[in-house]
Amino acid sequence: SMPMVINGGVNSYALGMDLLARFPQVMLGRQAIKQPQLVAQLLNAQEAPIRCAPIIQDYLAYAFKAAQLTPALNVLKHCSALFHGYFGSQRWRCAVHACGSSGVRAADFDHLIHLAESYDAQVLLS
Repeated sequence: SMPMVINGGVNSYALGMDLLARFPQVMLGRQAIKQPQLVAQLLNAQEAPIRCAPIIQDYLAYAFKAAQLTPALNVLKHCSALFHGYFGSQRWRCAVHACGSSGVRAADFDHLIHLAESYDAQVLLS
């Protein structure tokens, strides 16, 4: 028999869990970048959002080191949509871009961590 998998089109927790109940795998595709909370929700089989600040703090430590060798924006652009759909997400995207464009300044990375903590509070309360 030929295995069946779903390739993209998953844009909500309910749909993802429904498909995972019927298929062995689903592919989120670009939705993973547009809606990173969905990835965590499906992996944890839990609809409640997760705290992103601890993950961002670890990622930014890696990005700070990696930015010594490659442009910071190349490393940071992958987390620009992290708070997509929440109030203030444009401020997050702008801060990520500014941090990535300014070179490697610890203060910019610290600012991103502070923003992530404030957005976590908003996301977890919504």
